[in-house]
Amino acid sequence: MAAAGPFRDGMDATLSGLCIYRVGVEEARQYAAEDPAVQAGWLDPEALTWWFRAGEVRLPGVP
Repeated sequence: MAAAGPFRDGMDATLSGLCIYRVGVEEARQYAAEDPAVQAGWLDPEALTWWFRAGEVRLPGVP
C-alpha cells in the first residue's frame, strides 16, 4: 500500500476513504478483502485502475 486514509468532507456516505496500492487491480481487490472492516461488513471496497503520467504523482517513501 502506497497511501491510505479517510475522507474528511464527504457528501456521499458510501465513500469513506481511499487506499492506493502499487499492484494490479486483482491483487488490490485481494488486499482490500483482507481488511477487517471489509470482513466485518462495515466497508464495501471498489477497486479501480488509476492512470497517470510517469513522474506526475510522488508519495513519500515510495520510489
